[in-house]
Amino acid sequence: MKDFIDKPDLNYIEVASFPNGGRVVKYDFGEYNCHDVADLEKIGIIKARQEGAVVQILPKIEKESIYYNIIFADLIGTIYDRKCPDLRVITKKRGKYYVEYESFTRPFKARALSRMLNRGSRQANSIIIDVRETSITPAFVRRQIRRNLLDPDFKRPIKRVWIYNGNSLRKVWG
Repeated sequence: MKDFIDKPDLNYIEVASFPNGGRVVKYDFGEYNCHDVADLEKIGIIKARQEGAVVQILPKIEKESIYYNIIFADLIGTIYDRKCPDLRVITKKRGKYYVEYESFTRPFKARALSRMLNRGSRQANSIIIDVRETSITPAFVRRQIRRNLLDPDFKRPIKRVWIYNGNSLRKVWG
């Protein structure tokens, strides 16, 4: 598996590594959402441990920065150009893909899931939904995804969706 994180002149911090080749890393520069970074590290550890994935926690970078052109080079010219998704994941099975993590302000309201899918799909076509402290079920998430995809105003593709409960990830779409 080609290790996509080794870019010249860019330093990263290894968060975790596993015997199956899985790793979690993040750059030592750029802004990270302090509310989400602990969850992103846990999610990265889950994916690295279970799938042998290399998971990169990505910083928020100004689109005009030279670093954006290096780190997000494969997004340039796509519908995700000028976006900063939260994670880049590479696996032997699926190759490389970007993931956006969506959480919400408690208490959970009925429209929150639809907004989370909308916001997440603007950043990446793979989304992780935080379902802690909710009664959201996988069936409910699948119904909402179908509803969003049937909406003529919803223009972004959704390839994969996982739900995250604080301890595990469960794939519910894709």
